[in-house]
Formats: sequence, C-alpha cells, structure tokens
Amino acid sequence: MTRHAVAAPFGIFAAALLLAVAEGGWAGWDTLGPIAAMVDLAAVIYAMLAVAFERGVNMIWWALEQKRKREEKAQEIGRAKGLAEGLEQGLEQGRAGLIAEILASGMPKTEQELQEWAKERGIPVDKAPRQ
Repeated sequence: MTRHAVAAPFGIFAAALLLAVAEGGWAGWDTLGPIAAMVDLAAVIYAMLAVAFERGVNMIWWALEQKRKREEKAQEIGRAKGLAEGLEQGLEQGRAGLIAEILASGMPKTEQELQEWAKERGIPVDKAPRQ
C-alpha cells in the first residue's frame, strides 16, 4: 500500500501527460492546461493499471508456488513408489533365497526339526515354513 501512495502522483501525472499528448500533441508548457484537465481520468486509469499489475504479479507468484508444491508432491510420490518397489523386490529375493536354502538342506520333517531349523536361522517358529 505504501508504494502506491508514493508512486501514485507520478503514475497519475504520466497517465495525464499521455492522455493530453494523445489528444492534442505536445506543445511545451502550453500542454499543462490539457494535462490538468485530464487528471481525474488519469487517476482512474492509473488506479486500474496499478491494481491489475499488482494482482497479476501476485497471481504469477501464487501460480509458481502451486507448481513447486505439485512438483514436490510428485517427487514424494515417486520416492514412495520406489521404496515400495524396492521393499517388494527385497522380500521376493529373501523368500527365493529361503526357499532355495530349504530345498538344498531338506525340509524339516518333525516339529522338533522345524524349531531347530528356525532357531539356527533366527526365524521365529511361527514364521518358519511348514509342509
């Protein structure tokens, strides 16, 4: 708001000068009369341009901020998908390794063998594979 209070006299003068020159051309000091006659219209024009310019600049900054937020969210979603895929691949590889080990060493036949097999590998008994 302060910048408009400071800039308004200069903006209104410039708008009035442009209107007066457009109407009758530049005639030196004699142009001051037509400039004075155009001040009311120049004030309205300056106010319209100032509001439009300020709102336009604010809209541009707002749009850039929204774009940045969307890009951050897309990156966040991409990272989450990558982590989920990596976790799934890790689990699949872990399962495949466990199955290969079971097939190579033979499946425990009794509950006692199962408990020993699971204990050797640090697997809780309730998670150990059963036949």
